Parts: sequence; C-alpha cells; structure tokens
Amino acid sequence: MLTKKIRSLDNTSRLVDEAARVGLKINAKKSNVTQINVRNDQGIKVNDEQVDDVEEFLYPGALLDKGGATKDIQQRSSKARQTFYRLRRIWDTSEISRKTKIQLFKTIEREVLMYGYEAWKLIL
Repeated sequence: MLTKKIRSLDNTSRLVDEAARVGLKINAKKSNVTQINVRNDQGIKVNDEQVDDVEEFLYPGALLDKGGATKDIQQRSSKARQTFYRLRRIWDTSEISRKTKIQLFKTIEREVLMYGYEAWKLIL
C-alpha cells in the first residue's frame, strides 16, 4: 500500500516536473480529478495544494464520471439524434444521391456520436 502511495506521488511529481520543463504550471485550484476504483482516498496534491476530487466533470465535450461512460453515451446519442433530425431536409430530398447521404451520415453523425469515446471507461 505504501508502494502505491509513493508511486502516485512520484507520478504527480513527474507530471509537475515535465509540465515545468516546457514552461507550463499546473494550477491545483483549476484542476479536477475523478478517481475510479481507488482504495486510497487521500486525494492528489500538486505543489502541496489539494486537487478537487469530483463525481463528474466535462472534459472537452465528454462527460466523465465515476460511474463509467453511461451518462456520456446517453448524451452523445441524444446529440447525434438531434443532428440527424436537423439534417432531415437532406435525408428527405431526392436531389442528393443515396451514396452522398451515406457519406454525410458517416462524416457527421458518427463523429457526433463517437466524439470523446477514448475517455469512456470500458467494462468487459
């Protein structure tokens, strides 16, 4: 257990050091962390300041929370449906070929649905 705590502190220190090396400073007051499946609830400190441990937060378009990706997937699905509905004139017109509609669907709809998927927690 002590080894895990030391490793966590080492990783945080490395992050601060690497950021400083390229001219960046991590501000603990502007930072959030969500810890999933962690036994140690002591939190994370950056430059002796506690980083807020939150239940969920929005990270460039992706809703991250302790419960996994369920909320974000529902939100993405809803946005994709809204986008599909907004493009209904395109889907209904006979002036645009089916092939072009499929390309539009792949480039617009799938991107809206899958945006931020790399942050989703996978449960297998």
